[in-house]
Amino acid sequence: MKQGVFAALALVLLAGVLAVFWIGGVIMGRSGTDSYTGGAPVDYVIILGCRLDGREPGRCLEERVKTAAEYLRKHPFAMAVCSGGQGEDEEISEAEAIANALKKRGISAGRIILEDQSHSTYENFQKSKEILDRRKGGEPYQVSFVTNDFHVYRSRLLAEEIGFSSPAAVSAKTPASLYYTNLLREIAAVAATWCGYR
Repeated sequence: MKQGVFAALALVLLAGVLAVFWIGGVIMGRSGTDSYTGGAPVDYVIILGCRLDGREPGRCLEERVKTAAEYLRKHPFAMAVCSGGQGEDEEISEAEAIANALKKRGISAGRIILEDQSHSTYENFQKSKEILDRRKGGEPYQVSFVTNDFHVYRSRLLAEEIGFSSPAAVSAKTPASLYYTNLLREIAAVAATWCGYR
């Protein structure tokens, strides 16, 4: 009897470990920038919020801002959508911090739209789409989104679910010391997303 229980537990544990490695492989295999974003016309670039250090972007968000600024310079007619609300331990909204950091990197205020009410990746896209749909009044538009490499796969899933047509991923690097911690957290988040949790 005990041997059967132990065998069953071992199989469950093995299945869990294999699932973690498989989901991790999916995330890592789809973590890059979409190749067609290089010269494709883009109307809006959604920069997804992330943790702040007081009023300043944290290390992951700083990489997103740096990547977004470079991308916006290559797409001079695109506007930036800075997306992210204010967490309990944050002094300002993530959207405001992103906007401030973009302006320091030479992106003009006239190219920046704030979405400062979201508190999850799903809401980042949902609330950004509400703003853009109102701005465009039913006309089609093309978006790209900027996030860290470990976050690209799930972000694309959610963006498409919200209704963005062919959203283009722009992948920012993750600081090496933070990569595996974030990857493990993202594996759990991807599993939850597959199960319908938003």
